[in-house]
Amino acid sequence: MRKFLLIAIAFIFSFRAEAQFINNKLNLEIGFNSQGILGNIDYLSNLSAQPYLIGENLQSGSFCIGFDYKTNKFLAIGINFTNLSFESFSYAGDLNVLNRESLSLLIFKPELQIFIPEEVFRNIVFSVVLSPTINHIKSNFSHEYAILVLDESGNEINQLNNFELNAFYFGADLGLKIGVDVSNYYGLFMKTGYNKIFMSSSMLMDSGITSFYFQFGMNFRLLLNKRYNY
Repeated sequence: MRKFLLIAIAFIFSFRAEAQFINNKLNLEIGFNSQGILGNIDYLSNLSAQPYLIGENLQSGSFCIGFDYKTNKFLAIGINFTNLSFESFSYAGDLNVLNRESLSLLIFKPELQIFIPEEVFRNIVFSVVLSPTINHIKSNFSHEYAILVLDESGNEINQLNNFELNAFYFGADLGLKIGVDVSNYYGLFMKTGYNKIFMSSSMLMDSGITSFYFQFGMNFRLLLNKRYNY
């Protein structure tokens, strides 16, 4: 593993700057996104008509696509799409049972990218990415929970509710991105970040969804602007 990392680092830093550079203005990015959602630790002890949608930790991978336009040497604006799907899940606690049939999450990000000056590594670009997010969540699930009511025979009554969630929520995203020039027409990128979705629902106990992600892939230059360094 150490040998592989050394070879990868040497490969990245082997792209030395040449006399003529072509500065990209518009990029198309296509890559893979791996995203992990943090669960709620007290979901098993919940005694409420409102279940937790996210109980356990979740992990999903999908493709991502985005565009960014470089307005000047320090800033770029762009958009990014990610569509995640999670498997069905069931849990049975002492007080409640939940069966979640499906969960899909579509994340749309209008991005502001702030570049770190390129004087050190001209072919390796570091940037901070800030973005609000628009998130579409869709899920079908049923929730059975114990309530402190007895029937005529003195048995405790269990309440069963079926839910369908299909809603949009806002959020925020903070990421760190590294881009590597491979040629004048394409390159590689890696991005890691933190995502927070703010939720408010009469059906759910969740106040938000917190996740961390890692993306990597290729960028393709669609609009070029020549510049010269000697």
